[in-house]
This record gives sequence, structure tokens and C-alpha cells, in this order.
Amino acid sequence: MNNIIGMKCIHNICFFIILSIIFSLDAKTEESLQNKINHRTIQPSHKASADSPAINSNSKLSCILATEKENLEIIILVHGILSIKQCLNPQNMVKFARDKIGDTAYARTIELTRRDSFFYQHHPMQGLGLRKIDLSQEEKGAAATAYAKALDAIYYQINNTTKKVYYTFGWSGLLSPRMRYLEAKIFYEHMLKEFDQYYQKNINLTIRIIGYSHGGNVALKLAEVYKTEGYTKDNKINIDELILVGIPILPETDYLVNSSLFKKIYHFYSYGDRVQRLDCFSLSSMFSNRIFHERNDFKLPDKLVQVNIRLKRPAKGKERILQQENPDSAVHRKRLMRTADPGHTELWSFGWTPTSFRNSFPLYPFPFSAFTPFIIHSLEQYAHETKSLSVEVHPFLERMLFYDYLAKKETVVPFITKSQLVLLRDSLKPYIPNNFTKKAYNKHINSAKQTARRQWLSEHNIHRFGYHKSASVTTTSTQQSPQT
Repeated sequence: MNNIIGMKCIHNICFFIILSIIFSLDAKTEESLQNKINHRTIQPSHKASADSPAINSNSKLSCILATEKENLEIIILVHGILSIKQCLNPQNMVKFARDKIGDTAYARTIELTRRDSFFYQHHPMQGLGLRKIDLSQEEKGAAATAYAKALDAIYYQINNTTKKVYYTFGWSGLLSPRMRYLEAKIFYEHMLKEFDQYYQKNINLTIRIIGYSHGGNVALKLAEVYKTEGYTKDNKINIDELILVGIPILPETDYLVNSSLFKKIYHFYSYGDRVQRLDCFSLSSMFSNRIFHERNDFKLPDKLVQVNIRLKRPAKGKERILQQENPDSAVHRKRLMRTADPGHTELWSFGWTPTSFRNSFPLYPFPFSAFTPFIIHSLEQYAHETKSLSVEVHPFLERMLFYDYLAKKETVVPFITKSQLVLLRDSLKPYIPNNFTKKAYNKHINSAKQTARRQWLSEHNIHRFGYHKSASVTTTSTQQSPQT
């Protein structure tokens, strides 16, 4: 809180009491939003003039609250697509390429999977729409709460003590550019509605979005929504920080990083991520790219920072040697290290996910994205002018090695200590789900797939062997007619 210069001590005390009451108020329940919200109202700022009559202490306090904006940080987590592995077949791949998946068994499978809260237990995902994360929730499988608390603890480590509110934005998770635009439109409208309550209280918002995989492309599409849907400056949402993690870079969305909607963009990618480049259904490129590249009609903005993430762990039996050395020099002992760059799942999901998460991952059971606030804070301190670099994280040595690709410069900086990492891991124990096994995971996936197929066949009057039921009935009646 900013000190109020010139006010008496009693006014300061009242000021802090009132603000604590304001911040303790629960946010309004999210409403289903179908129409555009064109305006938001902000409390006017009242200033006392020299000719104003004397006012009592209550009026002075009201004046202070009207003129002094309070700070609040909003962090929104956006998940990626849901797995399409169970739906990969030639017929669906043609539909993916044509972006015509609306009336398909695949879309129904993903819809059923998306509604199943079983899949909320291993990564920060809740129901559809913009939903506040309840930090007081402490139960097994509450992965969104566990993730938000981890972020909160890391923000505290970097002395960022501004009050924060965490949200998830849940979308369909379908592999479709058209759907990503529609989801971004809903996302924008939900933010306008939700944030209006803060603006009306004269609260100054800092908005951060962490978008994973195609969730990052949904976030980028916000810029296209703002431009094409007729929004004005009065209802423009400024995203102070857009954090993209493992996002497939596509020509139809990459240029949106130049939008004025985004003040700062950090793009984290890993060469251990084999999924990021596998989107081969873009209409303008064979495969998705790993990083943003300039073209004749597209220049990279200065606000974009691209970070290649690398993780290192000690080679087997080399821990004692590394402990005896100076950490700042030990980071260069390549022969004593093993590469453990994060895969696609390890960027976003917790270690108890039953697929594609290594027990030997140096940050286990945390996903890498939970540490992006710490890395960004270090970048602002030690490499604020760098636009393209690698960050080599050594959790065992409690160090990070920054390498500027353009300046060819290395910098060794501190990382979270091992003792702090142990405390973070201990804080996760109440959230580890029971019986979240690969067998149970596949059972839920197969159940959704079978149910979706039955519904689709039934609604299209198609027999499970591939021919129309009506044709079967006609054939039977024709065979019986001579006998009649």
C-alpha cells in the first residue's frame, strides 16, 4: 500500500482497514455470457479543490479510496488441446486438415472427456469458461489449486507480494483453428465481465496469462477478436504479460504478437518437446514451428522474448564431485551432467500424470511452467535487453546459466534452493490424487470414445457395421415380399 502523504496516522490506519475489507470480498459468481459487453464503468476520481468546504474524516477517507488505486494481479491459466491420440484415423485427419470437425465422433469424444472431472486432477484445468481458483481448497486431485499455490509461493520468493487472484480459462480443447477463435471470443467477453467488478472498485489490475500448447494460440487469438469484433478502446483489455509455453507456432497466429493488446510476451520452448512441432493441419504450413521467425510481411517486436529451456541433472554417481565444486563453475562441467530438457507433458502437468512424465525430471513433480515467474524475474534483473536466449536450469547446483544467442554472452544466476524446492514438494502432498493410474486414465478415455461413437451413430441412423439402418430395413422387407 502506498503511504498517504500528509494524512494523519489515524487516517492511515483506517485506510489499511478499509482496503483489507475490500480485498477480502469474494468475487461475483461467473455468469454464462453470450452477448458482447461493450462498456465497463470505472469509479470517477474525486479531487478536493482549494474552495471545497471542510469535510469530516469519513469524507476524507472516501476521497482517498476514490483517488488512490489499489493494485491487484490477475493470473489466468489456459490449458491446451485434449489428446487426439485415440481419434487419429485417416477420416479424422482429413477433417482436421479441412477444419470441419463439428459433427464428428471426435468432437463428441473430446466434449465428454472435457466434462469429466477425472482429467482435472493432473494439470491446472477446471470447468469451461473463466473460473476463479479457490486457494482455500485442500483436497486430493485439486490440481488447479496446487498449481496456483505453487505459483504464489514462487512469487513470494521473488518478493512479489502484491495480492493475486488466480483463474483458469477452460475451453473445448478441440484441434481446430476456427474453434480457437470462437473460444478466444468467449474468453475476451468473460474477462470483460469478470474484471468490471475490479474496475468499479477503482482497483488497478496487472493481467498475466499463461497459455500452454494451443491454449497459447487461444490467448493470441484475443488480439484478432479485439480487432475484428468491433471492440473500442473503452473495452480494450491490456495483457501486461503473456507467457507462452510449448505453443505450436503457426503462420495464421504468429503475427498477432505485434498486437498492442500485449505489453510483454515470453515464449518458452524446449527441444525435448516433440509434440510442439507436430501440428500438420495448418492451411499455410506443413508443420508448426518451434520459434517465431520473421517474414517479409512480419517483423518480430522488441517486446517478444524467446527462451530455450534446458534442464540439467547430475550424472549417476557424480553428485559428490559437484557438491565439492563452486556452483558457478560447476555449471560448465558438461561431462558431469545429463540433459533432461522438458517434454510436452512436463511443461504443464504434474508428475503424477500417468503418461510421459519422467521420475528423473529435475523439477519432479512440478511442471516447468510453474517456475516461469522466477525465470522471468531473473531475466529482468540480469538479461533485460536479451530477446533470444537459452536458460539452462541446474536445480542440483541451485543455478541457472543464461546464454544470449545474439551477444554470445553467458551469465550464471541463482535458482531456487534445494531446501525451498523440498518445501514446495511437501506442499503438494495434500493434492496428490488417489488411484490416478494409467489404467484408470485409459478407461475414462475409452469410455468417452465408445459413448461418443454410439451417440453419433444413433443420431445419424447408422448401423455400427457402417451401413444405414434404413437400408437394412428396406432390404429385409424386399426379401420377405415374395413370400408374402
